[in-house]
Amino acid sequence: MGITLSEKELEKLRSIKIHSLLGIKDDGRRIMIRCPFHNERDASLAIYQDNSFYCFGCQANGQNAIDFTMRLGYEFVEALDELVKHI
Repeated sequence: MGITLSEKELEKLRSIKIHSLLGIKDDGRRIMIRCPFHNERDASLAIYQDNSFYCFGCQANGQNAIDFTMRLGYEFVEALDELVKHI
């Protein structure tokens, strides 16, 4: 699908809270979960209050919901299409 978004709309997609995409309640602190980017037993993916994320196991990282969705294997436009469903 061809998608055309303004910078304001892109910023809205970037600002979608990663924890909400995963159905996790925000408790106001750093959230630690099992990383969806590699197999593991323990929680090694940190989702920070500024919406960035970092995995201490596989070093996956990013700054926003678009980065996170692309890390799941979506191309840029596919990631935007997926995130539009959440606004």
